[in-house]
Amino acid sequence: LVTPKEQEKKISLEGILHLVRLAEHEGVVENYENRMVRGVFRFNDINVGAIMTHRTDLFMTDQERPIVELLPEVVRQGYSRIPVYRDGPEHVVGVLLTRDIMADLASGKQGTLAKDLMVEPVFVFENRRVNELFFQLKKEKLNLAVVMDEYGGLAGVVTLEDIVEELFGELYDENEIKGFEKITKLKENCYRVTGDTSLHQMED
Repeated sequence: LVTPKEQEKKISLEGILHLVRLAEHEGVVENYENRMVRGVFRFNDINVGAIMTHRTDLFMTDQERPIVELLPEVVRQGYSRIPVYRDGPEHVVGVLLTRDIMADLASGKQGTLAKDLMVEPVFVFENRRVNELFFQLKKEKLNLAVVMDEYGGLAGVVTLEDIVEELFGELYDENEIKGFEKITKLKENCYRVTGDTSLHQMED
C-alpha cells in the first residue's frame, strides 16, 4: 500500500507539466494555456538578465540635455521611460518619464533639463530573480529597473512589460512594429529561431 504522504512525494514539477501537455494534446487545455502554465512554473527560476533589454538597444539621454530638444526624439522613439545618465551611458542616475516632459512643456517653463525631471531609478543585478523584481516593482509602484552587471556597469533595463511577457508572450503597443516571434515553425522539423531566444524557450 502507498500512503498519501508517499504519493505526495511522487508528484513532481515535470509530472505536472507532462499532464498539462497531455491535456493540450487531448484538447482539454489550449496551447496558450499550456505556455502560460509553463511560464508560471518557470517564473521563479528566470534571472533578470535573461529578459532585460540590452544596453546596446537602449534609448538614453544625458542629464544636461534640455527637454525641449529631447521631445521630438522621444516622440519618434515612442518610449514612455528614458534612462538618464551622467558622464557617459555607463553611469545611469535617473529615469525620465514622457508624461513629465509633456506636463513641463505644457506649463510653459523654459530651460528645463532632463535632470530636473528625472526620478530615482531602482538598480538590480542581472542574477536577480524575475519573480522577486516583479513584487518589488509592484510594491514600489514602479515600471522600470536599471540592470547592472557583475562589475557594477550598466547591463540594460527591465520593465514590468518584459516580466509580463514571460507569462503571456510578446506584447505590442501602438508605437511598436511587430517583429518575428522568437520561434516560428516553418515546416516539419524546421524552425526559425531569433538569436536572443533564451534556453528555456528552446527547451519548451
